Amino acid sequence: MLGKFSRRLWVVSVGAGCLFLVSCMSHRYEPIPQTGASLSGTVTFKKQKLTGGMVTVAGDAPGSNGEIKPDGTYEVANVPVGEVIIAVNTAAARANRAAVKSAVKDAQLPPAIVDVPAKYASPGSSGIKTTTKPGPNTFDIVID
Repeated sequence: MLGKFSRRLWVVSVGAGCLFLVSCMSHRYEPIPQTGASLSGTVTFKKQKLTGGMVTVAGDAPGSNGEIKPDGTYEVANVPVGEVIIAVNTAAARANRAAVKSAVKDAQLPPAIVDVPAKYASPGSSGIKTTTKPGPNTFDIVID
């Protein structure tokens, strides 16, 4: 009796596994299209170079992100081609710095992070625009 139950359980399990695999295969992964465009430059706020944060470049196609380096420069690969809106977010860098400071007593901290007003953190509200073409593009982000 236990043998029949085990066999039935095995058949049901295999059937359920096959259904699961088929359902996963119907939702295909679609990579972000490669645009061949990049955007780089410096980021300043009130004439001071930012030392950390994230730059988001959004357009009609899916957007891309890049890190602001301690020297105030940024580079974002695979940006949309055409008119783009740029956002600058320093909240994550500020939180990372605070986490390092609290976790490691004598840690060498990244430079202090300058707070940029929250409206610049979203492409929907930043108002920072430029136009990109295929290949490398340069745009210095200046926030007053």
